[in-house]
Amino acid sequence: MISPPLSTASDVASGVFLSKMYFLVADGLRRLGRLDEAQTELDNGFKHQERSGERFCDAELHRLQAEVHVARGDRAAANASLATALEIATAQQAKAWISRAEATRSQWSVQP
Repeated sequence: MISPPLSTASDVASGVFLSKMYFLVADGLRRLGRLDEAQTELDNGFKHQERSGERFCDAELHRLQAEVHVARGDRAAANASLATALEIATAQQAKAWISRAEATRSQWSVQP
């Protein structure tokens, strides 16, 4: 099992960067083809956001969820996750996350 590294004790105490850590671990597992484990980490990231109210990486978690769905061959679910990622990124005016979601859509030919 890959465990997310945390940069400082204060990050752990506040939980500020935990959704990003879940994202990074899930992305690494996805790249290794360990899709079930990647999904578990994504689920943990979504649960953390629900508990903490942290939304820093919300769009990125949904974008990565789309990539996991594509890897599993589920284009309909990928479309839904990517649409959610774009909606969140747009609402947050997060240009980098919008750009990444659009790049993912283009790369995988996933249309919303």
